[in-house]
Order: sequence, then C-alpha cells, then structure tokens
Amino acid sequence: MANKKIYVKLNGTSYSYPNATTTSEGYMSASDKSKLDAVPAVKTITKSLKVTTDWMDTGIAGGDLATGMYAVYMQVPTIDATGLYQESWAGIMSWFSGGTNSTNSDEILLHNAGHADNSNEVYLRTIRQSSSASMKLQIAAKSAFPGAASITFSFRRLS
Repeated sequence: MANKKIYVKLNGTSYSYPNATTTSEGYMSASDKSKLDAVPAVKTITKSLKVTTDWMDTGIAGGDLATGMYAVYMQVPTIDATGLYQESWAGIMSWFSGGTNSTNSDEILLHNAGHADNSNEVYLRTIRQSSSASMKLQIAAKSAFPGAASITFSFRRLS
C-alpha cells in the first residue's frame, strides 16, 4: 500500500489522502502512524492438549514470549463430553523469559465467555522451574477433556 491513496467523499467533494509514513502526513498524522506501528502484534500459539484436572505443561515456555506483561486469550473448541461450547478465557499475566531458580507458581485470574461452559472451567498458571530453567505456562480443568483438543493461545504484550 505504499503508493496507494485513500479517497473520501464528503458532501459531494472528493478528497485524496496518501498513506501516512512515520515521516510524512497522510490519512493520519506521522506521529499517529508511529504510535500505530509501535502496537505489538498478537502472538498466537496453538497446542493439541488432553487437559486433565491436574496442572500440566502447555508446551509454552521461556523464550516463546519476551519478558513483560501480557493479555492472554485462550480459545477452547466445543467439547461435548466436558460441556464446553465455543468458550474462551482471557486474563493478564506476567512473563519472564530468562532463567529462574524459584519453584513458585502463580494462577492467572481468567474471565470466560461463550455459548456454554456448563460449570466446567479451564485454568492457567505460570510456574518457575529451579536450577535456572525457564518459566512455563500450565493448564488444568475442572472436568478433564476426553481427548486432545486444539487450544489456541493468543498473547499481546502490554509492557
């Protein structure tokens, strides 16, 4: 879209605006373009997991995410046996991508919405590993899944 223009018609008059760059005005100001370009992209990771009632690794660990604060959004497909129908969960979490010598875990407060959860819940937490290993994201459910489900995790860095 580098050479394209945006055309706007207002009260019968047509206006043409070039695309903005970080150094020139266009349909938006150069400073607004710089701010928009600085918004971090969403990182999406999909994992096939047979979630149980015990904490288990998602396979997301260490350098999969940079150190920072994230909005996390998790989509769980419809699973008749667990009563989950088009459900998703969202929360805010901290992440550390380097090595750690702690074994602490912290549950992520999640809000869920969707068609029907039928009193099943899905939980997330971060856990640190000792011996300078990395942090991991773990998952558990109130009622175990009958088989592996394709779960999509989306992360947007907030700071």
